[in-house]
Amino acid sequence: MPSFRGRSISWWCPTTPTAWASFPQLIGGDPALLATPQGRKWYDEINSGKGAQAAVDIITSFGRGQMPKGFPTPGTPAYRSAWREIDQGGG
Repeated sequence: MPSFRGRSISWWCPTTPTAWASFPQLIGGDPALLATPQGRKWYDEINSGKGAQAAVDIITSFGRGQMPKGFPTPGTPAYRSAWREIDQGGG
């Protein structure tokens, strides 16, 4: 989990831990996520040094229930898979 000032950033936003579920797949260039315009935008932002901007947008989109189709959201196989990867140290 990313940190800010030595603390997990999950303390400042209750949706953060759930929104982070998409990060390993997005950063890894998952073709299903990059097939969406928003996924491609976030991927490009992360890889061009604008990761913080992408993170805020991802968290905001998740909180509003506006994640692109195919992104890990609670109850989906992609979500369970993302958390398994994070739990195993892959994210």
